[in-house]
Amino acid sequence: MTCQDSGRDAAEAPNADATRPAAGARPAGRRELEGVVAAIVADLRARRSPRDIAGRARFGILPTIETVGVSMTTLRQLARTLPKDAALARRLWRVPMHEARLLASMLMPRDAVTRPLMETWARDFASWDLVDQCTNDLFDRHPEALDVAFEWATRDDEFVKRAGVVLVAGVARHRKDIDDATLATTLPMLSEAAKDERNFVKKGVSWALRTIAKARPALAPHVRSVATALVAGPEPAGRWVGRDVVRELDAKGL
Repeated sequence: MTCQDSGRDAAEAPNADATRPAAGARPAGRRELEGVVAAIVADLRARRSPRDIAGRARFGILPTIETVGVSMTTLRQLARTLPKDAALARRLWRVPMHEARLLASMLMPRDAVTRPLMETWARDFASWDLVDQCTNDLFDRHPEALDVAFEWATRDDEFVKRAGVVLVAGVARHRKDIDDATLATTLPMLSEAAKDERNFVKKGVSWALRTIAKARPALAPHVRSVATALVAGPEPAGRWVGRDVVRELDAKGL
């Protein structure tokens, strides 16, 4: 359920590093920042792969903005050559290109994330891979991550609601400062969200429940209870989620 790498990327853009700052070196001013962003976008476009765009579409990744098919592996490699810088990340996010926004999430320093920024970025969520990247590698580290999860899980927008439920998966894996008892308070919310028929919501709920059980074994019996109740319930989406969760718990001996 994590972001899928889509395979081969196009050749490295010529002189792609010409205006790119070294890792750790922040753009000095607005003009330099705009130059860096332009160079990054040109680099991404030079790697465009119609085959990989089509491959992502088969996984349900259908952005409503420009997409060039650069894989997550390549984006992470590119991110390591660039500075972690809030201004650069915010400016890249404003580029109407799917891969630019994925890259922005990798360059945003975790301590620079605020709730207003999360809300601003969430308004642009339009694909599950961008949701999962932001929530499980950035937003989940925010001190109020669970508060955001509860709020977003009640939203009508499919991708924002998915963000709310999969944010719980990130917290379960990465936030050892949040104890099991606190994390367990998300189970009723996930149970309710499991009744949503929309594909990316119910799959997100399943992922969150399975992740809680695996990352926090003491909660596995509670997750199983939730899943068993969903299987016995009247909602088709809930039954699907329940069966999916029970199947993995059985396979993992949890």
